Amino acid sequence: YPFPLYRLFFCPANRVWGTSEYAEYFREYKKIVPDMPTEVHPMGYRFAPADEYAEQRNVEPVWMNPIFPYRLVTKYHGDYQKGYNTYHFCERQKEGAFQPYALGSYPMENSYSGWQYVGMVAALLGLSSDCAEILSNNCAQNNPGHKYPAMWGPCYDSVPDVDHAANLQTTLQLMLLQVEGDKIYVLPAWKPEWNVHFKLPAPKNTTVECRFENGAIQELIVMPPERRADVEICFKPLRLY
Repeated sequence: YPFPLYRLFFCPANRVWGTSEYAEYFREYKKIVPDMPTEVHPMGYRFAPADEYAEQRNVEPVWMNPIFPYRLVTKYHGDYQKGYNTYHFCERQKEGAFQPYALGSYPMENSYSGWQYVGMVAALLGLSSDCAEILSNNCAQNNPGHKYPAMWGPCYDSVPDVDHAANLQTTLQLMLLQVEGDKIYVLPAWKPEWNVHFKLPAPKNTTVECRFENGAIQELIVMPPERRADVEICFKPLRLY
């Protein structure tokens, strides 16, 4: 189901439906939403962009839309194998797909830069190594003709490439914090060799502050304190020699 409609099915009726007319409308709407199309993949099945389609004519990996922005599959929800297969098909099986955009290239070049959402998908699937590579290379995409490093691009847009900046920020935040229902996942796709200190908001007027250094969490502050029970630490501790 489309992401907003999908979420409605899991909310208490008194918080969403309001009136019986609204409830009936969404129940009927649910009946007409078709199943997500899939296709065969060497490791099982993957999402498809449509039941029938011709060759790809744009640079966006539309196969991955069920993961981002709709979040029908994440590391913590849905058919993870199908989501991973889809990512593998788009970014690893297709030659030249998993790469940063080369400034000055033809606008139809495949990449994970600019407005592409590959980094967000990798983070939602918990692929920390891919996230780290994407984030590092995208951070280096500043324009050499400008004084300030945040003058990104141009990738698929003009300078400064604000889509590229949004790509950076969203990828980084999803590497640090993700939310599913009441659960708050800390460092779900973080590279354990990197140090970080962050403070991010979460639902229910919650903030999470974390200081991660030398492969371990040195400080974790959750406000209000009662929300600490909903927090799950996701990274694997780094063994230092």
